[in-house]
Amino acid sequence: MTNRLCILSRKNASGHDRHGNYQLEKPRPHELDALLESNLTLAGLANCNATLIRANPERTSWLQLSRLRRKQSRAAVGAVQLNPISSFENYASKLTTFSLWRNSGLQTPDYMALPLWASFKSYAANLKALAENGCYLRTSNEDSGKGLYHLAHYSEGAAKRLLRRLRFRTLVNKVGMESLLAVKPVENRIGDLGYIYRVHLVGNTIVGGYAICADTPVIHVRDLRPENMNPFLQANQSLLHKLQQPGFSEQLVRALSSLNIHIAAIEFFLVDNQPVFLEVNPVWGGLHRFGDAGFQALLEQRELPKNIQLWLNPAEFYRGYWLAVNELISARGEYSGAAQLVSSLQTTEK
Repeated sequence: MTNRLCILSRKNASGHDRHGNYQLEKPRPHELDALLESNLTLAGLANCNATLIRANPERTSWLQLSRLRRKQSRAAVGAVQLNPISSFENYASKLTTFSLWRNSGLQTPDYMALPLWASFKSYAANLKALAENGCYLRTSNEDSGKGLYHLAHYSEGAAKRLLRRLRFRTLVNKVGMESLLAVKPVENRIGDLGYIYRVHLVGNTIVGGYAICADTPVIHVRDLRPENMNPFLQANQSLLHKLQQPGFSEQLVRALSSLNIHIAAIEFFLVDNQPVFLEVNPVWGGLHRFGDAGFQALLEQRELPKNIQLWLNPAEFYRGYWLAVNELISARGEYSGAAQLVSSLQTTEK
């Protein structure tokens, strides 16, 4: 079935230009090409049967949010709303996200809100208890390790210094927030390496995902080094196996549906083979590579798990992505239960 989709973006830069060509605000590699080749028809608000809010929450100002809200309200009657603006706060604020996840029976790290301009004394005792073995201090609306500091050993002076940095960061941030966040570390290291997992979901369809590992307190894709190759491949083969287990994948789908959204990358740790959820990113980055140049060169010489092959092939990744979006619109945005894997990820393993 061909559906008519209207994409609404933060700067209002998605849609047909005056020459009739379709443009997508800040497209990821091959995302626009795959969209134009898909079964989706790109339409305006008046004649669409679905809208998609495509706006990075950590960069969307309240003015832009108000404009998106007005635009979505003018969509054709009965249009399916993907990542509706009414759910924006559910993923824009990590405090709201954690609360909704816990209310849905999902695991998150222990955490506490630190009111932005409250006196340090008002929460000092609780912060000291949470950070007995260190903690992470961060803004409540940024993702992928931005606005995040690791407090390895608690002291009042060190905590105050990091909180001052974060308060200054909020002053130059386009999006206001009421609280900072203290998060208790989750012990998920194997030897010297910590692991973090990211899975891309469209409804209950897993369209991609990967695991990364590093010996740093905050783990980024860029931190992978050649000596991490074998643990990296093993972790991704294990992830691919776990994604085929209904009890495991159902938790990922619930992490999405509990926020009343439809499309996002979900990040989590694994503890005792169960996910501990960290954050959700509805507009993930477009860096389809891993590690430094040495790691990437070595990666090209190895036999890779299907999920890594797919992420390194963004044209194929976004073909599966837009196919899943089209199918979700046909289902009127309804989804639940265990996940299914996009065809590029399916294996015969059980």
